[in-house]
Amino acid sequence: MLFSPVFLVSFFLVFVQLRLRAHLSFASWLLNGLTFFLPPEDALIATLNGQPLPGSIKGTKPSTGSGQPLSAADKLDQFYVRVAKTEPGVFSQTLFFELYEMLVVLVSSASMGYWLGTIGMFAARWITTIEEADKVDQNTMDLATYSLLSAMLVAIWFPLQLHFAQGWAGYEARLGLAVGFIGLVFAGFIILSPKDMLDFDLERAARLVGDRLAIVLRAVGFTDADFVTIAPLVEVAKATLFLTCALVAGVFTCTTFLPSFRFARMYSEMVKDKRHSSGKKLLLHLNMFFPVLICALWVPRFTKNVFVPAALVKCSPRALTRDCLQDEVLLGLDPAASSDVWKWYSLTESQFHTVRIYVVFIACLVRLLCFRSYVQHFLLEPREVMASLVGRPGLVDGALLQSKVRIQFNYVPIIALQYLAPVCALLASAQLLMKQTATSLGISNSVLWLLQRVAPSLSIPADLTPERLQAASLHVLPDSTTLPNFGGFRLGHDLTTKTVTPFLRGMSQFPVLTAEFYDAELGFVIWFLSFVMFVVSLAGLLYWRNVAAHGSTNSEQTAARQNKQTPKALKNQLKSLKLKKK
Repeated sequence: MLFSPVFLVSFFLVFVQLRLRAHLSFASWLLNGLTFFLPPEDALIATLNGQPLPGSIKGTKPSTGSGQPLSAADKLDQFYVRVAKTEPGVFSQTLFFELYEMLVVLVSSASMGYWLGTIGMFAARWITTIEEADKVDQNTMDLATYSLLSAMLVAIWFPLQLHFAQGWAGYEARLGLAVGFIGLVFAGFIILSPKDMLDFDLERAARLVGDRLAIVLRAVGFTDADFVTIAPLVEVAKATLFLTCALVAGVFTCTTFLPSFRFARMYSEMVKDKRHSSGKKLLLHLNMFFPVLICALWVPRFTKNVFVPAALVKCSPRALTRDCLQDEVLLGLDPAASSDVWKWYSLTESQFHTVRIYVVFIACLVRLLCFRSYVQHFLLEPREVMASLVGRPGLVDGALLQSKVRIQFNYVPIIALQYLAPVCALLASAQLLMKQTATSLGISNSVLWLLQRVAPSLSIPADLTPERLQAASLHVLPDSTTLPNFGGFRLGHDLTTKTVTPFLRGMSQFPVLTAEFYDAELGFVIWFLSFVMFVVSLAGLLYWRNVAAHGSTNSEQTAARQNKQTPKALKNQLKSLKLKKK
């Protein structure tokens, strides 16, 4: 089998969502059923302005108006808003809907393909032997990693493309560049931070990659003199790796800053709105809190050093996590030996990593559950503008009133993409981290335990027994004593099928990027994304509660004076707008 089940399922889901987008598209489903305002009719605006009604409008008769606009109270009394529900295809002609749709399609297909493909491989263990399964794994391209990596990069690239869609000279573009540069510099300090400050070490990860590459180069004929010659290139490659990580961090900071200010304002308004239930407000609060929790989980002194006993060591040289005591006794299997180490809240390092992945997944789920609330709030924002424009004395600017409603509707895909991009990047990064570090969620063990309770006579495959699954965690890292087998290929040999094929096969069996590298790199990505989301959201909350409030004091006082001089209908103008369904 050339392609893995994960890739085949992902490709099928992409095809279905693109070809049957009107029925099975996850992007359309997320936006379906939301309420939005329709632009006020010309006849209604003419009535408010005291102008003659156009006879060409269906259902109206030619009439002569008074020539004078209605009073503010009468205009608010006569004014109504037509509403409709979103449905598939309604956003097809709006700005950047294709970009939003492609983001959702790619990320959802990669994620669902990964999970469904994993389930398929788990089920295949019941109908194939261990030798057949291992042979399939060796001959199958690992495209799940590339699909998840592509989804993560797309979630970072698309907002950048959206941010600079109108050029680089605008105020928002220049502000984004300035904030992005600050994020790049800050990321540089994080990359070069002290070793025990955060639970990832990019310098060590780069050194491990260099060591693996050195083994490959020696296998193809490099000597010590050659390594001295290419030593400057090694430092350049290391600096390039750090710069790439910092650039990704800067790009995310650039594209997240202004949208987070907008979402912080929406959050402040929604939690104060009495029409929202306590459950919805709880989700909104959790949505703001989870980035802080994720950041804390990658700061050892706050979490890992508390829950994971320092006496634990690796169970084998090829294990990634510390799950055993010094005498190689598994924690929990010998209570007498572990009584001084094990507390009621203690976790092994692998269990702690599992908890971190679960927290990231729950954070993504909560943010996704809040998505429709934010988009719905954005769609209903024009009611304030409409009430303000209609409540002014004099003529109602119909063109301006209609354009405000249309512009708000056309910007929905932009808001949706800006909101979903961070959660898509987090989700893809967490899944990639789980896959590359062999972090178990405990689902397989739970399913096997349930099957044994329901059907005790059921025969469990040998490679799915708890002992075999436990042994797999002891061989996450590659064997340091194993050298790559390139079939005798050396530098200077002719590049033919007979020489290149063994080399490629040997490289596929000798990973240069190990689980330790992915643990550090993806840990940095997840931590930095969460940190930026928390910081810019907090800055947005402080801005809207302080700076914006002081800046709008005069206008609010003027509006209050006007409300005191108007009838009761104007006093509650935002809540009394009459709604008419389409």
